Amino acid sequence: MASIAQDPNGRKRIQFFLDGRRTTIRLGKMTKKDALSIRTHIERLLSSRLSGQPVPDETSAWVGNLDIVLREKLEKVGLITGQHRQGTITLKQFIDEYLAKRCDIKPRTRTNLELAKARLVRFFGPDRPMDTITAGDCKDFQLFLIRNGYAEGTIRRTIGRAKQYWLDAIAHDLLRKNPWAGMKTKVRGNAERFYFVTREETGKLLKACNGTEWRLVITLARYGGLRTPSEVLALTWDCVNWELDRIRIISPKTEHIEGRAWRWIPIYPELKPYLLDSYEQAEPGTQWVITRYRDSSTNLRTQLGRIAHRAGVDLWQKPWQNMRATRQTELADIFPQHVVSYWMGNSEPIANEHYLQVTDDHYEAAQNPAHLAQKAAQYGVIQGCTDLHGFPEDVSQVEDNARVRNTLQPPAIQDKRYPVPPRGLEPLLPG
Repeated sequence: MASIAQDPNGRKRIQFFLDGRRTTIRLGKMTKKDALSIRTHIERLLSSRLSGQPVPDETSAWVGNLDIVLREKLEKVGLITGQHRQGTITLKQFIDEYLAKRCDIKPRTRTNLELAKARLVRFFGPDRPMDTITAGDCKDFQLFLIRNGYAEGTIRRTIGRAKQYWLDAIAHDLLRKNPWAGMKTKVRGNAERFYFVTREETGKLLKACNGTEWRLVITLARYGGLRTPSEVLALTWDCVNWELDRIRIISPKTEHIEGRAWRWIPIYPELKPYLLDSYEQAEPGTQWVITRYRDSSTNLRTQLGRIAHRAGVDLWQKPWQNMRATRQTELADIFPQHVVSYWMGNSEPIANEHYLQVTDDHYEAAQNPAHLAQKAAQYGVIQGCTDLHGFPEDVSQVEDNARVRNTLQPPAIQDKRYPVPPRGLEPLLPG
């Protein structure tokens, strides 16, 4: 289909027929081997054009790596058109355009996508054509992240976001396949980062806090089980139902999932005194429960580290996540799993993978069943009041069981926004 000719001065050219006319591509001086390679790819382009079939991957990658001079010659004769220009889709340019059009994502999501872009560009280079990146290159990128000390969860999330970029390019017919498709992106729980935050440690942190708001932030995370900072900062006073002892939690993380934009949790006895203290100190008309650090991207860990230093507590690796996981583990010892998952705003599989822990108390309870009942009382689920350091004033004093059961029922609000019935089918208890 194409032939190589050599001029007297040693320059080579390739000749072929395109659309019924003889066409010439002048190559300049080069070895016969290089000229043969170019002829092979030109023949494939011609065959693809005549048959209407996709250009072979090898030739598509070759087009992506062409120098500007030869590319312009192929474009001038019309050999590269439409999908054959896929090689011009460079990595950084495409991701920048993708992020610019995503007006529907939250700031934290955008930050994470930008971080993934920075890692990809650092490894592949900003001008690397996307269709020249192979499955082998993706494996090399994974090894690059491992060598640079990234945690497995971070690596999987980065690869997942790379998949996201390529899928968008495929959806717009800019690429034909996703080289990341076979790589694992599901983030698994890392047992090495699990930590059970004891009540003694929590009490020390609370004593070291300088203000009411920080004590409430810590108790909302540790005893309320709220995601921090997103759910803590989204909490408003009109979400607190004092009459029924419940809080309506707005969840920015899951609001895009149908039926999971919000949930109700009990005002746990450990949490209530801190919530009351903040409410009494709030100015009339105050909307937000936490009035400081309104930017959800604020790094609350820095200040928590200072508090921990004053308290003489070695701050664990993932403080907010560990507090939330600790609370879920406590509640799972007492209540059915589906109830706890509803209060925490996650699913049972996620809880098993990322939150629930095996503690020394579990071993103790296996040998002494009465120990679990004692811990339940200490956790304040049955006990009605706590002091300002998160410990029961008197474990022997147990509130009336009817009040406890009422506390844990969904709110009795006749509104389509709150579809949960006010109580179950069982008869009301006396008192």
